[in-house]
Amino acid sequence: MKKNLLFIMMMFVGFSLSAQIYINDFDAYADGDYLAVVDADNWTTWTDDPGSAEDATISTAYASSAPNAVLVTGTTDAVFPCGDLTSGAYTISFDYLVAGGQAGYFNLQHVFASEWAVEAFLHADGTTRIIAGGNEISDVTYTQDVWFNVQVDINMNEDEATLYFGDDEIMTWQWSLKTDGTAGTNQLGCVNMYAGIDDGSGDNPEYYFDNFVFEEMVDAIYYEDFDGFNNGDYLAVVDPDNWTTWTDDPGSAEDALIVDAQAETAPNSVLVTGLTDAVFPFGDLTSGAYVIAFDYYGEPGKAGYFNLQHIFASEWAIEAYFHADGTTRIIAGGNEVSDVTYTPGTWMAMQFDVDLDNDEAIFYIDETEIMTWQWSLKTDGTAGANQLGCADMYAGIDEGSGDEPQYYFDNFGFFSVSQGLLPPTIEVDITEIDIMMEEATGTETFNIANVGQQDLSYFVYPTYPVSSKLSPVNYVETSNVKLNTTQAMEAPNYTPGEANTTKDAQMHYDGDNTSAIGWTSPGAYKVAAMFPPSEVEEFIGMELTSVDVFINDQPGETQIMIWGRGSTTAPGPGELLATKTFTATIESWNTVELDEAIALDGNPIWIGYSFFQPNEAFVPGTDDGPANPNGDWLSGGPGWSHLSDNPDLNYNWNIRGNLTGNAMLTFIDIPIDMGMIAGESDEDVDVDFDVTYLLNGVYTAQVVIAANDQEANYSTIDVTVDVILSVNDLEAKDAVMLYPNPANDMVFLKANSSINQVRVNNYLGQLVNVQQFNDAEAQINISDLEAGIYFVVVTTDNAEHTIKVVKK
Repeated sequence: MKKNLLFIMMMFVGFSLSAQIYINDFDAYADGDYLAVVDADNWTTWTDDPGSAEDATISTAYASSAPNAVLVTGTTDAVFPCGDLTSGAYTISFDYLVAGGQAGYFNLQHVFASEWAVEAFLHADGTTRIIAGGNEISDVTYTQDVWFNVQVDINMNEDEATLYFGDDEIMTWQWSLKTDGTAGTNQLGCVNMYAGIDDGSGDNPEYYFDNFVFEEMVDAIYYEDFDGFNNGDYLAVVDPDNWTTWTDDPGSAEDALIVDAQAETAPNSVLVTGLTDAVFPFGDLTSGAYVIAFDYYGEPGKAGYFNLQHIFASEWAIEAYFHADGTTRIIAGGNEVSDVTYTPGTWMAMQFDVDLDNDEAIFYIDETEIMTWQWSLKTDGTAGANQLGCADMYAGIDEGSGDEPQYYFDNFGFFSVSQGLLPPTIEVDITEIDIMMEEATGTETFNIANVGQQDLSYFVYPTYPVSSKLSPVNYVETSNVKLNTTQAMEAPNYTPGEANTTKDAQMHYDGDNTSAIGWTSPGAYKVAAMFPPSEVEEFIGMELTSVDVFINDQPGETQIMIWGRGSTTAPGPGELLATKTFTATIESWNTVELDEAIALDGNPIWIGYSFFQPNEAFVPGTDDGPANPNGDWLSGGPGWSHLSDNPDLNYNWNIRGNLTGNAMLTFIDIPIDMGMIAGESDEDVDVDFDVTYLLNGVYTAQVVIAANDQEANYSTIDVTVDVILSVNDLEAKDAVMLYPNPANDMVFLKANSSINQVRVNNYLGQLVNVQQFNDAEAQINISDLEAGIYFVVVTTDNAEHTIKVVKK
C-alpha cells in the first residue's frame, strides 16, 4: 500500500504553495512532436539537444489517458531535471507500458550524469532487475502491453526512498546511497527516461510513459470521514486525541455529534448546532506549509460559521459566516469578502492552504479561490502570530442576522505539504551549580543549546526559597465569550474616580482612574496584570496580602484571582493560586484582603479579577494609558488577549498588588538574561554571585530558563552557595557580619568601619531595641525577645545595612 497521500490532492485544487508542481498528460501536443521541443521548460536530453534522435516523441500508438503518451525507443535519452533539491519530500510518478516483446528502462539520479540513485530494467520476458542502495531485486515480474503506475517517494529530510509498481512496494532504501551502496549525495537531481537494456539481455527497447507527475509529497497528519463512529457519538469523546471543545469539556453540549442525517461520504458526518464549539488543535505550528480541507453542508434555512486561529481562543486568522439566505461574509487579513454566494442543502469543498514559511494563505470553496492574505495578520488586519493554532467548528451566527446555526462537515483532513523546520528544542548542560564562595563575588557559566532548527528565544532569572503553603486552586472555566477588538468600548461621559491611597509597596502599571470598559454582550470576563521577573525582582521575599481594583458599574459575582507563571508559547497565566470573592463598591477603589498571603519568590505572577458584566455596564476601571504590554490582559473564556488590541483602548487596568514585609537579600545576577539562539547552535550564559552582605552559611536558589520550547517551557538549575568568607575579607569592603544566626541570646557584629547605631525591628517593622556604639564591633542581647524573625539595622560611618536574623 502506498504510504503517501499524493492523490488525495485530486480532491483539492492543487496546493499552490508547494515548492514545485509538474503534471502532464501530454494530450495537448501533436503526434510526432519532440518532447523537449514542445515542453522545453521541463524536459531536455542527455546532451541538451532537443529535437535530435535523443529526444522522446509524442505518440498516439498507446495512451494511459487518450490520446497521447511519450515513446522511448532507439536512442531516446530524455531527461527531466528535478532542480537538485536537497531537502523536503517529493513524489515522482508516471504510468508505464512496455510494448510486447520489447524492453524498458529508467533511472533516477542524485547528480545528473554522475551519480545514480536507482535503476530499473524491465526485460522483454516480463522479468525485472532493480538496483538501489547496494541492493538488487530480480523477483518482480510485470505484464507487457499493460499500463501500470510507477511511483518513487523520496524524503530527503529522512534520507529514505520507496519504489512502487502499482500499489506494491518494491523496495525501500537509504536515498543518498549510490546504486552500488557507497555513500552518495542526498539530492534529487533528475529522472532519465532512456532507451536502455540490461547487459547481455539482447532485448530491444520500446516503452511508453504517460501522466507524469512531480509533486511535493502531501503527508496526512489527520484524515477522518467519521464513518467508523456511531450515530449519536460525541466527536471529542470518540476521537479525543484530535478533537476537543472550547472549554475542554468532551461529551458536553459544546461537543459535536456524529450523525447519519447527512453525509458527503455515507453514512456519517458531524453536526454543528445549538452550543456546539468543536476545536481541532494543529499543534501551534510555526513552520512548513499545510492544507486544511473538509466538506461542508449548510442546512436549508439555517446558518453556519467556522474559523481558523493563530492562537487558540486569543487570535483569529479567518472567520467564515454562511448566512441562511445563501450569502456569506468572510473576514481575513483586515479584508472582508461578502459577494460569495452558496446553495444551502448541497455539499461544498472547503480548503485552506497555509504556508507559514512564506506567511501566506489561500481559501477556496469548490476549487474557486475566495481570498489570499498574509496569514499572520489578525482578522482586523493588525499584526499577529505566524502560527497555525486550531480550527474551530462553532455554532455561531453573524451579528444582527437573526439566523439559527446548523451545518454538517465531513471528510476533515489536515495535510503537510512542506515539512516544517524542527521546532526550537532546549538543552541545558547542567542541572545544578554548587559553589563555595571564599571571595565576595564569583561567576559560574552554563550552556544553552538549541537542538531544533527554528530559533530558540530564552529568558533567564533567579528564584529563591520562600515560605508559602499555597496549593493550586481548582477552577472550572465557565466563560464562553469569543472576544474580538470591536466588542470592547469605553464608557461614555465618564467622570474619573478618586486617586488611590498610596501604599508603601505596590506592583502596578496603571495611573489614576480615568475611564471604564464594557463589552457589547453581557457575560463573564477576566482582566489582569502580569508581573514578570524583572518587576518582581525588587520585592522577592515580600508577601502579596491584598489587591486594589477600581470598579465603575455594579458587576455580578466578582473575584480577585492570583495566578502563577503561564506558558511561554501561549498567552495567559498558569495555575490559579488564590481567589477571593468580594462585593464591589462602585465608582471607587476596592481593597480586597487575601485569605492567605502569597510570598514572592522571583517567578512571574498574575494579579486580576473575574466579574459578570450585566448588559450596558462598564465595570473595570482603567487609566488613560499608554498600555504596558503586561498591564491590559483580558479574557472572555480560556484564551487571553490585550485590551490595546483595539488601538482606541490603549489603557492599563486599575489593578494594584499590595505587598508587606521586607525584601530578602538576593545574591544572583544574570548580566545578559535573554537572547535568541539559532537552530542547531548554542551559547554560554554567565551567572554572577555577590555574597557581600551574606553571613557565612549555605544558601539555595534556582536559576530558571524560560524558553519557547513547547515541550519544555521552563528548565531549572538548582543552586547551592556555601559562603565561607573570613572576617578579614571584610577589610576590603563596607560590610557587616552578624553571627551566630540563628541565635538564642547574643548576636555579634563586626564591620570594617565604625558601627554607630544598631536597631532591632520585629517582622511587622516595629522597633524593639536600639543601642548606640562607636566601635567596629558590637553585641546585642536578644534573649528577652520572642522566637521569630527580626531585622537588625546597622548604621556605620559609611552606610546602613539590614540583616535578617532568626531568634530561636
